[in-house]
Amino acid sequence: MVPPILPLFYKKQEEKKQMQIEKGMKIMGDVNQFQLIQEITNSLEAPFLEVGSKNYGSTQNLRSLLEGKGEYIGIDMAEGDGVDHCLDLTHDFSVIDEKFSGQRFNTVICLSVLEHCDKPFKMAENIERLLKPGGQAVIWVPFAWKFHGYPSDYWRFTHEGVKKLFPTLSFEVSAGVASTSKEGEFLPLDENIGLAYLNSKNHWKKGNYLQGTVAKAMRILGNIKPFSWLSGYRYVLVPTGVFMVGTLNADADQQPIRKAG
Repeated sequence: MVPPILPLFYKKQEEKKQMQIEKGMKIMGDVNQFQLIQEITNSLEAPFLEVGSKNYGSTQNLRSLLEGKGEYIGIDMAEGDGVDHCLDLTHDFSVIDEKFSGQRFNTVICLSVLEHCDKPFKMAENIERLLKPGGQAVIWVPFAWKFHGYPSDYWRFTHEGVKKLFPTLSFEVSAGVASTSKEGEFLPLDENIGLAYLNSKNHWKKGNYLQGTVAKAMRILGNIKPFSWLSGYRYVLVPTGVFMVGTLNADADQQPIRKAG
């Protein structure tokens, strides 16, 4: 059982940017993903499978967190550092099963991958089938994020959409979070996911008087031509991703393998 993830400490945005520049990292959600995995490390069991494990120079080394707990295998569609097997998880499952010699995993980690897959439901199905009964799939997908191609970018997901992608897994929404591009910013998975309201009434109703005052000031400024871009929007969506952990029923039967061809 994965415990609810508590928000971590905030750091100044400029300090974050400088740290990432020094490490040669892109200013993305990778740091938050690493922190999220750290939070649940004790609840994850080997063997581990990481989907999309290639080191592109801007990604976090999840292997360093978990390989001390047991077998850790990384797969990617392209060979490279961090890749143990070059494999496309949208292939027929018989091909995938042969590659792993029938092995199943207690933990499958798939972060920032499904949006780049042209067949996300097929990949999700194969991830489910690679899990042992009682195994867990650790998922991060973008809800609102700029276009980023590796090699292309197709989809955005809600937390409800993740449950549809993995229908045989059980998800506890309360144990998941929305993470933004700000380091250490983790928010609930609810109807307000990703929202930054520009309507002052929404803030005042919730008792957020400072935010309401700022929103009101922005609307007033929006009436001045140089600041007209501030007006007309009730809200904006900040860069936000969905982090969830799904568990395969311990009594689940393995689906029969469909032979290719």
